[in-house]
Amino acid sequence: MLLCLLTYLRSMRNQAYDGDWPPESYNALFMVRLFTKYFVDNLSQPQIHDQYESDRKFPDVVPPPARRPSVSPTNPLTTVQLGDKKVLIDPHVVLDKRLHAEQLLEELFQLLIYGMTETPSNYEFYVEALNLLIVMFSTQLGRTAADASQGNYFLDITLGRLSHFARGVVGRLVANSIEQQPPPPAAGGVLYSAYSYLFSAKKSDGPRSRGNSPLADKSMLLILVLSNQSPPNFTNMFRDAVGGLQDTQVATDQGPDILENRENLNISFRKLYQMFCGTLEVEENSLLVYLLMQQNRSFKAYVLSRTDPDSLDDVYMESIQKIMIPPQPWYTQAIIKSGLSLSGLTILVLIRTIQANLSQHKDIYFHTNCLAILANMSSKISGMHSVVAQKIVGLFETVSKRYLKLQQRASNDNLPLTPMPADVKKLFFPVSPNHENLNLSIVQIDPADRDCDLIIYSDLVSLLLEFKNSILTHTLKNNAQLIYALMHKKEMFGMFRMHPQFGDLIENIDTVNTYFHTKLVESDLKMPSAADVLKVIEQASKTWPPGKLKVFAELKFQYEEEKEYSLFFLPYVWSLVYRHGLIYWDEDKVKLIDEIDPDFPVDDFTVPL
Repeated sequence: MLLCLLTYLRSMRNQAYDGDWPPESYNALFMVRLFTKYFVDNLSQPQIHDQYESDRKFPDVVPPPARRPSVSPTNPLTTVQLGDKKVLIDPHVVLDKRLHAEQLLEELFQLLIYGMTETPSNYEFYVEALNLLIVMFSTQLGRTAADASQGNYFLDITLGRLSHFARGVVGRLVANSIEQQPPPPAAGGVLYSAYSYLFSAKKSDGPRSRGNSPLADKSMLLILVLSNQSPPNFTNMFRDAVGGLQDTQVATDQGPDILENRENLNISFRKLYQMFCGTLEVEENSLLVYLLMQQNRSFKAYVLSRTDPDSLDDVYMESIQKIMIPPQPWYTQAIIKSGLSLSGLTILVLIRTIQANLSQHKDIYFHTNCLAILANMSSKISGMHSVVAQKIVGLFETVSKRYLKLQQRASNDNLPLTPMPADVKKLFFPVSPNHENLNLSIVQIDPADRDCDLIIYSDLVSLLLEFKNSILTHTLKNNAQLIYALMHKKEMFGMFRMHPQFGDLIENIDTVNTYFHTKLVESDLKMPSAADVLKVIEQASKTWPPGKLKVFAELKFQYEEEKEYSLFFLPYVWSLVYRHGLIYWDEDKVKLIDEIDPDFPVDDFTVPL
């Protein structure tokens, strides 16, 4: 069956993929996919190799008859004896000394780059070729993230021996994603293949970029699978190819030959940008945006050229402060009737994400990135909603209580204190300028002990205090609700007043609490309500003396991708394939995506910390 498929693919390539491709080739492609899927699910890598590469020696290779009208003189076929059967096989396929898997992967890549999909049969064949490639690479699904890049038969061939196809494959797959070509309407009398008979096309009720174009959806998934590999012994040329994509407008200036060569990485940045703007809610598209912004300087420059990069952050923050949103029914942790800005909702989602991560996943980088976003927002936050203020203070209360318990436990165990090493500080909070100046003291952790909770919670307390200090320093007059929430929990901050690590950060909060408490006393309110207290705070804010607070360095984080990016991205990418690829996977044999806990109740806002 594999030799038959290779024969069909080679014949199609020799004819420059012209015309409709024969239904028999589709059936062979589909059957090879089914067999490969079974091998991937049930066999080891050496056994998969044996299935693909066995029976390479044939007893008879008989030349075709001299006068056979059905055989093209430019591509004669040979009769090969396979057991009791005789089949017509291209002799080049039989005599090719390369691995069968390498031959198949090369032919599939040639098809992806040069194949045309205007007719219904060709479109279905192209999509099935994408399915086969995804199945071949799915050997990673049965591994853990730490082992996913080791010893994958088909991926190793692709990333090593066939890496020279990276530019053409990536360019065509991205073009497919941009074009969003729907399946062509089937004409009357079209033959049914085995695949189209068993599996009719299904349309998705989800976002408009998923389901309406199976070709585009599968192309996007394959881009993500290939570009997020981290091979241990060589460079991922497919990831580099993403970084090498260029705008067709630039390529036009280099001459028409550049545009016509399909192996050149020329796409329309304008169309790509427009696609992203309209479908950013689709996870696959968001991942490709991230990858392009990280790897492709030209596309990043194009995106930044749509606005003033020097004022981009400020414009964004000002915009989300002004955009007021209606109550969100999925947010059930508090009743919010009105007055919530997009900025406030962003803060609530980030806080809830941090809580979920600390209580369930315990992924250091996950909550670090969330806190970094909060930190970068801090100097521009204004008009804070009461619920947002309560959640900010509530998160600090929960984290600080956990920290104090861990510290007490460490003291009871008589563990010595030692300054935190610089490389450890960078691991947890790598770019906050204030952290370099903090005299951090932590419990000495045995390198063999992976329980670093005290280190993590110590830095969490520090960063949350810095976050509040930044808001008070820059926008105190516009955040009466935060001042109210801080005053309501002032005893909690008193526990850290004499702490050598947090004393400086508590000083400003104490100053604010003292100032506004004095104003409340001077107002001589009898049984004041919350509204009365807020009115006093708002009035007192107008006379707040400048320079009263200690100024720290501006709290800014700059994102840096981890060297071992695949540890996070591979499980995530394969979870998208698992959910959206319309290919059956045995969940009992899937290990890779189990690490991201897909069953975690993300819509449950009542999970305790």
